[in-house]
Amino acid sequence: MGKRELLVLILVCILDFVIPQRRVIGDIREQKISQVAGIDEREERVYRRPPTYLILASKIVRPSTIYQVIVSLLEESPPSRVRAALSRDGVEVYGDYVNMQPLETRSILLQVPPGNNVDSEYRLRLEGSGIGGGAIIFENETKLEFSRQFLSISISTNKAVYDGFQDIRVRAVMLDTSLQPYTEIADLFIIDPDGFVIRKWNSKQINNGVLTGVFYLPEFPKVGFWTIRVATQGQIEEKKIKVEKYYMPMFEVFVRMPTFVFDTENVISAQVSAAYLFEKTAKGTVHLRWYAKKIDGTTPLYNDTVLYRKEYTYYHNISNTYRNQLFNNQDGIPIKNLSLLSNPERYGYLDPYVNTTTQPIRPLFQNWTYISSERRSFHQNYDLTSDPFYLQMADIERFMGTVQGIQIRAEAFVTEYFYNNTQRGFCESRIINQTLSLRFVGSSPMVFKPGMMFQGTVAVRYHDQVALPEEVLKDSELEIRIRAKKKDGSVENLPAIKVPRQLTDEFNSFADIDRLQHYGQLFGSRAAQDVGSSNGINPAAFFTDDAEKNTEFLFHELYAKEKTYEEYRKTGVHRFHFDVPELTEELYLSAYYSDSKNSRDTYTETTAYGAYGPKDRHIHVRSSTRNIGVGQYIVFHVKSNFPLPYFDWIIVSKNLIINSGREYGSDIHPIVNTFSIVVSSEMAPGFHIMVYTVTKPDDYLLSDSAYFPVQAINRHKIEFKLTQIKDHLKDTVEATCRGDPGAVFLSSTVRSAVFATQGINTITKASILESLHSFENVKKHIHRVFFTDREGSNPDQVTYYPAMDYGVDTNRTFELNEILIFTDFVFIPQQPLTRQCNKTAGFFPCLHKGCYTADQICNGQKDCEDGLDESDCGDAFEEQKEATLRFRLSRVNRYTDFYDVGTGEWGWFDVNIDEDREQFYTLNVPLTTDSWYFNAVSISKQHGIGILDEPIAYDSIRPIHFYCEGPKEVHRGESVGLRCMIMNRSPYDLECIITLLGSDEYEFIHVENYGYVVSFNPRTSRGDHQHLVFVRGQDELEVHLPIKPTPAGEQGAITANINLSTQIMSNTQSVTIEILPEGSIVHRHTSVLLDLKSRAFELEYMDIVVDETPIIPYEVYRRYIFGSAFGKISVSGDVIGPTFMNGEPVHLGVIFPDGNGRHGKGTEYHAFNLAANTWQLHYYRLTNQLQPNWELAKKVFEQMNVEYTAVMRRFSSQGWVSIWDTSKPSVWLTAWCIRIFQAVSFQDWEDYIYIDPEIFGSSVMWLINYQNIEGAFSETEFYPNPLHRAMDGESEEGNRNISLTAHVLIALQETAGKLQGETKKYSATSRQRAVKYLERNLPKITDPYDMAITAYALALSRSAEADAAYGKLLQMKREEGGMVYWSPSRIVTNTVRYQFNRPFLEPKEKQTNDALAVEATGYALLTLFLVQGGGVTILQDQIVEWLNTMRLGNGGFIATVDTIITLEALVIYSYNSRIKDLTNLNIEIDIPDSNITKHLKINGNTVSNLQKIDIPNVWGHINFHATGAGQAVAQMDINWGIDYEPFKDNPPVKCFNLTIYESFRGRNKSEIDVRSCFSWTCTDESSTSGMTMLVLDIPSGYIMLQPDANKIVRSGVVPTLKDADVNKPGKTIWYFEHIIAQMQCFTHTVRRYFPVANLTRTRQAVIIEPLRPEKFFVRTFNATSLYILSICEVCGSYQCPYCPFYSSAPSLISPSFMFLLIISLYLTLSNRNNLRYSN
Repeated sequence: MGKRELLVLILVCILDFVIPQRRVIGDIREQKISQVAGIDEREERVYRRPPTYLILASKIVRPSTIYQVIVSLLEESPPSRVRAALSRDGVEVYGDYVNMQPLETRSILLQVPPGNNVDSEYRLRLEGSGIGGGAIIFENETKLEFSRQFLSISISTNKAVYDGFQDIRVRAVMLDTSLQPYTEIADLFIIDPDGFVIRKWNSKQINNGVLTGVFYLPEFPKVGFWTIRVATQGQIEEKKIKVEKYYMPMFEVFVRMPTFVFDTENVISAQVSAAYLFEKTAKGTVHLRWYAKKIDGTTPLYNDTVLYRKEYTYYHNISNTYRNQLFNNQDGIPIKNLSLLSNPERYGYLDPYVNTTTQPIRPLFQNWTYISSERRSFHQNYDLTSDPFYLQMADIERFMGTVQGIQIRAEAFVTEYFYNNTQRGFCESRIINQTLSLRFVGSSPMVFKPGMMFQGTVAVRYHDQVALPEEVLKDSELEIRIRAKKKDGSVENLPAIKVPRQLTDEFNSFADIDRLQHYGQLFGSRAAQDVGSSNGINPAAFFTDDAEKNTEFLFHELYAKEKTYEEYRKTGVHRFHFDVPELTEELYLSAYYSDSKNSRDTYTETTAYGAYGPKDRHIHVRSSTRNIGVGQYIVFHVKSNFPLPYFDWIIVSKNLIINSGREYGSDIHPIVNTFSIVVSSEMAPGFHIMVYTVTKPDDYLLSDSAYFPVQAINRHKIEFKLTQIKDHLKDTVEATCRGDPGAVFLSSTVRSAVFATQGINTITKASILESLHSFENVKKHIHRVFFTDREGSNPDQVTYYPAMDYGVDTNRTFELNEILIFTDFVFIPQQPLTRQCNKTAGFFPCLHKGCYTADQICNGQKDCEDGLDESDCGDAFEEQKEATLRFRLSRVNRYTDFYDVGTGEWGWFDVNIDEDREQFYTLNVPLTTDSWYFNAVSISKQHGIGILDEPIAYDSIRPIHFYCEGPKEVHRGESVGLRCMIMNRSPYDLECIITLLGSDEYEFIHVENYGYVVSFNPRTSRGDHQHLVFVRGQDELEVHLPIKPTPAGEQGAITANINLSTQIMSNTQSVTIEILPEGSIVHRHTSVLLDLKSRAFELEYMDIVVDETPIIPYEVYRRYIFGSAFGKISVSGDVIGPTFMNGEPVHLGVIFPDGNGRHGKGTEYHAFNLAANTWQLHYYRLTNQLQPNWELAKKVFEQMNVEYTAVMRRFSSQGWVSIWDTSKPSVWLTAWCIRIFQAVSFQDWEDYIYIDPEIFGSSVMWLINYQNIEGAFSETEFYPNPLHRAMDGESEEGNRNISLTAHVLIALQETAGKLQGETKKYSATSRQRAVKYLERNLPKITDPYDMAITAYALALSRSAEADAAYGKLLQMKREEGGMVYWSPSRIVTNTVRYQFNRPFLEPKEKQTNDALAVEATGYALLTLFLVQGGGVTILQDQIVEWLNTMRLGNGGFIATVDTIITLEALVIYSYNSRIKDLTNLNIEIDIPDSNITKHLKINGNTVSNLQKIDIPNVWGHINFHATGAGQAVAQMDINWGIDYEPFKDNPPVKCFNLTIYESFRGRNKSEIDVRSCFSWTCTDESSTSGMTMLVLDIPSGYIMLQPDANKIVRSGVVPTLKDADVNKPGKTIWYFEHIIAQMQCFTHTVRRYFPVANLTRTRQAVIIEPLRPEKFFVRTFNATSLYILSICEVCGSYQCPYCPFYSSAPSLISPSFMFLLIISLYLTLSNRNNLRYSN
């Protein structure tokens, strides 16, 4: 051999040693193992290389955790330096190395960095080299699976179902892998049902592992399932809650039945009750109907929203609205032919392309079958079980044919006497049988090691997961039969495992042999035939006359065995074990359960297969520790059936290697090795122990694993108790919290009646454990038994049990534990009959033999002989649990207490424990009669989480429940009956004294003999007034106290105080009533700008247009009603008007406190509130007032979130917005809303209010669909007459849509920066087309409003024609009194009337185009700033001065849209003028006729604060004298009431016709049918009106329920009637899309609820366009028949003898009464004397 050949040979040998071949686990060609049997066909060891290393690592990597790599060098390995490194996206993030010797095992710890990118690729690289350096001995690199989950996050809310106007309180308990509190930051999101983020908290600080947040719902939220999302470092957890809208009636009906009824019952009972919201019991008649149907699984109250949204998604193609090719033209604008629209309702969704959304499957609905009904007179008492309704099971079977699988409904209709209203309630119950569920805990098929111990668990429950009672379990038998199939085919029956009936109690009585002998009773063998007990066993037969043997029998045989059955006797779960014979292939286990209550035995079975081990060698691990806790030792026992010199073990929890070690055995004989480790918190809630070894000399890797649950909860010992002894009145209760110092304590309350439904989102042991177990990807080894409560009155419970290995061979053992193996020549055994299954080709190995494909998984057929393909198909018990929850949420009608309205959060608090380990918290107990559950959780940095074992019960039932109520508003001169309820909850009769406390604000009304009282001028008195009443136990009494309000100044609020005194307690209630003026109100407003920028002082005079006296000489009518006039003066600095009046967020009612039509409900109303707060905040920001007023700003942000959520109620997932629930999409409103959203979406405010960018993208894409080829935007086909008449495109030249196109262009331009992706391109092209369209039509524009909005749109878009548009805009300006404005018609400013050479400003008169002129002038001012840049010119000053004369409210102008546009312009003006920094004004206000002079000072700190002065004498004039520097707005607001039709408030042009007809019925006119007829009369202007509102005054004390109003809206009696609001006191408000020229009518009914007498004669009804308030009409009408009603005719006094609440007595001075009294006394004394004489 030459030198070259020798060198090549040496090099090949070195390379062969240094670079081993790549191992592919499962490659049978390399292993040379027979595919038929486990026969080793490899050559002898001298011909193959020995293995040198074995490295284990987890396949899963989690952020912010310690990643362990276990390295073992085998015997043949040289000393090596082993290095492990983690890399992310090709960049090493952490690495470390160890120096090792042969036969040594060590771990390498790698720190995984934080990271949230799920697309990042993590790789593990391993290298082995010589310790002193040199060539690499081995290297390997593999890809790891990145899991974002590194925390256990349990989200809890205060409710599961919410109503409008409630707050969503969120808690997220965040624990790391060691169950310690997470202390970093996290993000919290509130997401609406359409997937839009409504609220976002960025980087929210966590309090000791608890993230908290509160979100306030508006009155009308978007109904459906909302999502609460918690995100931190990429991990995301979500929880669903349901939001509904419930309208509260006057009283509610409650029907109660058990949730489930056994089919063995004879009858089903239902209790019916009814009560007012303040707990007064309702009385009347009840009609109960019974229905039945087959159980179909439908739960309407739960599923309605789910099914609706699924169908909405399918039919409207929510995920992909438009075809891509629609935008593939040159301009990027969708091409569509409008003539192709076959269905106009689909306009905008012409060609939706097919997506992955499948058509939802509607559930099968079974119709209800009527069974029977029953009517009763309804006079309920507090004992609801005294007189229930019954339904016979025989009746159900007669109608339905069976009682199996039947659902029963009891539906009650209660008609209440007093209010004459009928309410409905229902309850449903399901008939079930007492079928038992017996199962082997775990997944089937199981795996065992031949020759080793088999451990298992069997559980028996009812089929609905309810635990069996302990007395039943004690009287039951359980038997487990085992058959073993050997390799030779023989079957062996192993000894059965039995749990007998409990006999201990019976045996105790027979243990005393002396007693048995004394009484001659048999014992021992002679007693075996004397059977006396029911179970056929005589206990005396087991005893002899040997006392020692008897004692040994009792304690060693009987009690010791009974102790092993203790768990089964309590829970129905039995753990068993037995030794498996050698060479066993299969085990057949069958369990039999029987008890005295069930006629048939319950049976279950399962199969276990033997694990594969080369040459039948096995290793097995188990533990003898039964209850495993953190900080305790756990003892393991490892057994092998072959000599085992040593073995290694690792602890794996949550897919992370926690610990490792090596134990030594014997190389001579098989071993049983015992060792122990300490359980750490990282091992909770459960861990795997894996034992493994490499056999010699054949180098097989043998392994076994087992899973053990760890009890890690309640290491933190907490104490929570309620102390009532400090307050016997139960107004407060003290909560005592004890725990570790610094620990956070979380408390929550839920009504016991709704615990089964509303309590499901509270933090419990079960919810925490479920969250902790979510780390495991493979769930086979998690053996859990779940227990629930059939009625849901107790929290669910879950218990976890140990599990053996499910791996049939070493390869699958490591695979199931998600552990990677790195080795060179260690052979990994695999089941011989499944090795041929290639997973990469789609063939998965069965457990024992054969393969299956992905299509065969969970297809309902066992394609594997062992059934492995059907073994992991979901937990049927979980599905049953979800179905039961849905049924509970839907089985009872909704009611107020279901939502815990106003009281549910009284026990919700978070508190940190002081250093003295305790904290006291005082809670205000709500005034309600109910029972509650307190749940408490605490988290400690040292000991983790602690939870109460059971909720703490508490009742808020007071002995006396006292409640008083009255109307919120009445008119001057009306008498009121205050209703007081005395509810005696105690069983004792009580004497009570009600005292009406004296006050100057009211007088008590006396009723004369026989109930006589004058309506207009009753006899009254002042001072305290007492009334003695007698209330029986468990009864209630209603007392009416009549008062005559006498407020100071004839108007304002009064407060009546009523005191109740009894033998056991005293309580005081206060009722506040607002006294309003009489008549039809006329409103006038005067506003002027005090401009001292360039002058030293300014004088202004305002005329009060109300005369001093209402009397007109020689006339029967009067100018106004006495005492009805009221007025006030307001002054604020700068030019925008007062901001955040009274230190609160603003809304329409604050900005326009008086005047016609200042109400709202729809989307435009909430958008206005949102925009008004937004621009006032921007004013604060731009003038450096935000930080000094930060606490106010936070309140404003919270209200803005509420208004934003209200707008999103009608924001579709398609991107469009409708104004009311039943309205169609509107282009104008959609563009208007996203303009407002853009103003809200300020980057610095995102932590306080967040607008989802998806909202802008979806709206822009929807708007683009309404742009034609020329570039013009048009309104949807549903609005031939737009909501905002300014968007009407009709003109002399035709329909050009100038204003709407400019409006949408502004919206697209302002939101361009928020768009992403393709939408940005489409928007740019659309804007370009719109600009070109406006430029082409610019010469044709003649309307000033069109010109103003177009000029602003072009200037904002930086159009080349912007200057031309600006020039044309200036040509169209109008001048009036030195002021400049834009309007289609002339607008006259405040008329000046000269008296005594003084110019007195008259109030502003309503004129045509008022709102349009203000909006156009606002756009013009915005345009001036865009074109001219910064700074303020004379023209801008003139515009601002004119705008401030156009106010009709303290904070607003004419209407809503013009106010927002003008407010934006004035904010920019104020920012540019910098007047705030220069303001230092002194204003003297003189009211001569009231003899008042006030001096007001305005400086930079109070520049925009509202300063008010009330006008006591509303006549004469006001003098303003301003000095200093700056600007201010002075305003005067005057109102008065009239009762003469010609003096009412009249519009500039009569555009509406309105007539009101009232018809009375009921007891003393207790019900009024109001018929309203109306029409549009300005047909020369347009065929219909714009958006319209009808406001009707109703008599004081009368109400209408919102559901009744909704019925009228849904009836379609007036097609354009879209919504109603009847919750405002004294009014019913109706909203219309428009009013047509033909007369339309509808009727609604109002009912008396509060007794109010001497009602005002004159009321009014107003029909008005909210966006054009100058379009209105006032109709006044008189109701003298109500005016003459006295306090007794409305039953407003306890003194009225013919009223049902009469509780007075005749006068003691009556002669007839005195005569009867004397006769009675004489007879009594005579009887006594006779008795004495007879004795």
